Amino acid sequence: MRWSYSSARLFRQCQRKWYFAKIMAGPGKLTDDARLRARRLSHLSTLSAWRGDIVDTVISERIIPALQMGDRIKSGEVRTYARKLFDQQRAFAEKNRKEDLTLVKSHHPSEFALFHEHVYGPEPTEDDFDAAWHDIVTAFSTLYALDDFRAQLVAGMSYYAQPPLHFDIVADLKGKAVPDLIVYTDDAPIQIIDWKVHTDGTNDARGQLASYAIALSRMIKPNRNFPLEGWQAPAKDIVLKEVQLLLGDVRTHELTDDDIEDAEAFMMHTAFSMEQLQDGKKFANCDIEEFEATSDPELCASCAFQSICWETAGHA
Repeated sequence: MRWSYSSARLFRQCQRKWYFAKIMAGPGKLTDDARLRARRLSHLSTLSAWRGDIVDTVISERIIPALQMGDRIKSGEVRTYARKLFDQQRAFAEKNRKEDLTLVKSHHPSEFALFHEHVYGPEPTEDDFDAAWHDIVTAFSTLYALDDFRAQLVAGMSYYAQPPLHFDIVADLKGKAVPDLIVYTDDAPIQIIDWKVHTDGTNDARGQLASYAIALSRMIKPNRNFPLEGWQAPAKDIVLKEVQLLLGDVRTHELTDDDIEDAEAFMMHTAFSMEQLQDGKKFANCDIEEFEATSDPELCASCAFQSICWETAGHA
């Protein structure tokens, strides 16, 4: 079992949600219909999450590679590429509404999208898609208007978008963290940046960013393309930035000893709990009744696995 911040959040929110995501829809060859169905459901995305994914993809695949090459991409080019992705993925989701257990995401790398609303409702309207596109445009307009932040970003020497960080949590429990961006700059602290596309910015990402900083500080060896020197630093010395792209707010988080202790405790507690609950068992030997359901009806209603969760558990 490998701990990650996202899997830990699923586990804390609803053990059954984590059960489907990590056991039924986990890596490896899937043969039975139940696991294939869970894999399909695991790819469902709400329109709200999808618009954020579009923004993340454009930044990672267009803006950051251009910075690495010393180039600048104009905002109009960014918008054009984002619109292409938006239209392709919307069309793909519309075309693949019907459940198809043979559909594989890796076979459709750029256009793949499946909408939660197509399965559970309410059916998205044209106004909903217009609103999603408006938020995407706003996010990029905001990014290009953050002059001080962009100047600091351009000053970087090397950039790594969504790099996997593999690290040890405790004993034989392993962790994996995937920050949105790591920036290395000569004679300046390492920066870890997290893009947020939310209209509600009341919940900050301090704990999430702390887990990324801890992951980088604990890596035994660098990723293959990381700088040869200076690729690692103590968690407290890493500059953490949460960029709220719909609010125009750049929040810099400086970790205290208490922040690091809290994040490490969260990692160890959830990783150990996940390990104990699964107990090395494979899917065929697991019982869904061993996994707690959420008591939050809103969380249950937004869960991608709700249909088979209640069917399997014998609920109406």
